[in-house]
Amino acid sequence: MNLYGTLFLTFSTTFCPLLAGSLTMGIFAYLGYPINCLMLMTPFLVLAVGVDDAFLMMHHWFKSVEVDSSVRFCAVLIHVGPSISFTSLTNICAFCIGGMLATPALQLFCYCTAVALISDWILQLFVFAPTLLNFHYCSYDISLKISQKHRYSIIKYCENLQKTSIRFIFIIFLIIYWTFGIYALLQMQQDFSPKKALDTNSHFAKSLPVIDQSQQEMFVKFQAFSEYDIITVFITKLPPDARTLLNGISSIQQLEYICDNFNTWIEDYDLQYYSSNDTRNITLDKYFEHLPEFRKIYNDGYSRNVLYDQKEDKKLIIKNISLKICLHGLATWRQRAIAHVDLRKHLPPGFIIYTYDSTIFDVMITAKKITLHSCIITTICMIILSTVFIPTVQAATVAALSVLSMNIGIVGFLSVWEVDMDIVTMVSIVMAIGLTIDYAAHICYNFFISDVKLSATVRMAECIDGIAYPIFQILD
Repeated sequence: MNLYGTLFLTFSTTFCPLLAGSLTMGIFAYLGYPINCLMLMTPFLVLAVGVDDAFLMMHHWFKSVEVDSSVRFCAVLIHVGPSISFTSLTNICAFCIGGMLATPALQLFCYCTAVALISDWILQLFVFAPTLLNFHYCSYDISLKISQKHRYSIIKYCENLQKTSIRFIFIIFLIIYWTFGIYALLQMQQDFSPKKALDTNSHFAKSLPVIDQSQQEMFVKFQAFSEYDIITVFITKLPPDARTLLNGISSIQQLEYICDNFNTWIEDYDLQYYSSNDTRNITLDKYFEHLPEFRKIYNDGYSRNVLYDQKEDKKLIIKNISLKICLHGLATWRQRAIAHVDLRKHLPPGFIIYTYDSTIFDVMITAKKITLHSCIITTICMIILSTVFIPTVQAATVAALSVLSMNIGIVGFLSVWEVDMDIVTMVSIVMAIGLTIDYAAHICYNFFISDVKLSATVRMAECIDGIAYPIFQILD
């Protein structure tokens, strides 16, 4: 093959995936969906999948020795088409499931990638595959380039895999591998880093390390600044009397992470106008009758914390009340999330809290549970698809176990690398479940289309010989 042919084939290999990703993003933008920074990853992700399919088709095309171009083209599609279709279907299902379980921004990314994978599958079969007809005279048998010693080593490798001792060693290794992965998964911290959702080149993302460093310096010097959080408590259902209101506030103040020397405005009001507990057993309207005077003393500083009507006889009717509380010991996002969730559990009836970061806290706390739930659902879907497309239950079970093993290892090493369990990690794991089945599908398909008259060892060796080369090309 000359230089022109090599460049043309290289361009064709990358053109279809990039076109599918860009076309899908254009369709989403035309339909009015916002294009976020995560969706910009779609063309590159589809590129990885599309190049995989292209290398498999090229490998079997150049390995084929048919004289007639149409027969050669049909042989390639018969040999590669079903496995490509199966792997594309599993990838699409994985992204669709990830989209149903993700936040709105990640939902757009997952659905955009799923549509892009559908487009890439169509383009690979109807655009890239016909371009191979231009290279009809470029044919070589890869097996002839491999020495007899190397072919013997492949067969010897397959024979060793069938030995009882080797199987026993692999089973022991697999048990250790699973144990490590599951243990590491349980040790993963539920946390969130804002920089994961930002463009690394944005000014805000570049400022985060500076902010973290300054906060750490302030914390070391003053043991303050970064470990306190002021949140607002809304009383949506007013208590029947002042005693119930004060008892509810007192129960909140007794929590261990509430600041000791931070009084609410209601406590300040009570200390100034009521010294006897007997007078507190009154209605809220009567209890807050001194509120106009109290507001004047504090220069109307509490005007936003209470809403009331004042009649002509100066009688007050309380409508809504809010107050602020202080939480301490919250130096990290995880500590803040745990404290907020625990505070919600201990709030009296009719009390709710509000903070701008509540959505992030909810995502952090539920990330591990949702990840486990989504992984189970995705794995079940992959097993069902494997059972439908793989002809034997035994092979489908092995494929499912291989997918499960790979993803246990993925999660385990993510934990070792101190990756936090958040919504981004969750979607990545779900996508990995769909992507890792590609190898199992290609291996199973190539094994079952081989000559049944050959021994299992030779069929396995031919399967490895037919798949290993394009897989190593993909890794390169």
